[in-house]
Amino acid sequence: PVHAVLGVGRVANHEALADGRSNIALIGLARCRILREIENAEAYRVATVEVLRDQPHKGAEPQRLAKEVRLALQATADTLLRRATRAEAREVLGRSLSEREEPGAAADFLASVFIRDARIRQALLENLDPLQRAAQVQKLLEHVAAGLDPEPPPLTGRVEDFSTN
Repeated sequence: PVHAVLGVGRVANHEALADGRSNIALIGLARCRILREIENAEAYRVATVEVLRDQPHKGAEPQRLAKEVRLALQATADTLLRRATRAEAREVLGRSLSEREEPGAAADFLASVFIRDARIRQALLENLDPLQRAAQVQKLLEHVAAGLDPEPPPLTGRVEDFSTN
């Protein structure tokens, strides 16, 4: 089985490994929920999905919070980026982050770079509140920056029952 909520992306880079596996870099395009799987003889699963949209926030207070959490994300990311050993990596990651002004998009990007735990990544993927998700990522990144293992956000299912692919 797979999780009902998944990310849809475009392959940005593909590297075949000697053991037959691959490193694949994706550009995230949308969050989706599987409505039904379609039977087929192909090597990959096919499904009908619905696109999930972030919950909109309107008003002065959410805008203030969005600005605050985006600044906090930037500051923590700057700390982590300074640790990157290659100047080229620092430049590319810094530029990619600056292109994502919305807190939810910035949080998604930073989680994709710095959060490795599949359970945490799945929980973040399932969170459709961009301000809450950004605050969670900020807290996780603070733990990463301090050299601690991040605590996963609450999950919607048992990870052991699902494929992390």
